[in-house]
Amino acid sequence: QEASIQEPMEYLNRELSLLGLENHCIHTGPIIRKEEEYSEMDYIERRKIFNKMVTFMRQSGVKYKAFHIEKKHIEDIVEATGKLSKQISVFIREHYDFLLSFDLVKIYYDNGQVELNKILSTLFNAFLPRVEFRKVKPSDYRLFQVADMICTFELLKLKIQNHSFSKSEQIFFGSVNDLKRNYLKIVKRQDIDHSLELFLPSLNLFNLFCPFGISVILQLELYRFHHFFPSFIIQLVKGSQQIIHIRHTVFPEKIHKRVHGIF
Repeated sequence: QEASIQEPMEYLNRELSLLGLENHCIHTGPIIRKEEEYSEMDYIERRKIFNKMVTFMRQSGVKYKAFHIEKKHIEDIVEATGKLSKQISVFIREHYDFLLSFDLVKIYYDNGQVELNKILSTLFNAFLPRVEFRKVKPSDYRLFQVADMICTFELLKLKIQNHSFSKSEQIFFGSVNDLKRNYLKIVKRQDIDHSLELFLPSLNLFNLFCPFGISVILQLELYRFHHFFPSFIIQLVKGSQQIIHIRHTVFPEKIHKRVHGIF
């Protein structure tokens, strides 16, 4: 919550107000399918609303992880619960240091799927020391509406894989290539795991900094890279002849000992 989304949220609310939709809760699926409150809106109006929300998602800097299971391969709720639990527990373990770095992890839910709420409560409370659950209405939280949009995009990706793109989706997005180019590429950058994949090949920071003896100040507030930084920092420190200033609030104590033991 240190990263404010006030500015992008004000922009979104202002743009929606200009479209005559003040205090409007955005429902992504119905926008695409021309349903519910969007049934009387034409394609252009719906695309404007949709694109405003995409802009807000991008500007807010939100990162996500999506989980999915295919119902056709699952016999009952017990099997479904087991598969989802396994996916979520693996994610928590792989990002444990990142999640542990927060004073409090808050889980927002709308009480829509009871079994899913039980899974989240059981796993997060078992793995993490400070967890808070909040039952909310989607209309009260813009980020909840962003989560709805991201889930819609993830479902569209699965539909593309299964060649089940619907007529309403073709009308709204155009071709599959249009959807990939105009939207899915943007959404992929928000994926918490893709942030790491995108960063690592782009610059070899170790080779860039060390030959020139540059004194590097690493403002390690980019939480999306937190889970790979410890080993990266140690390699960077070993190769540099200059002091590297590290914020002491970012890493666990054992990482600090390894880093400062090098000097």
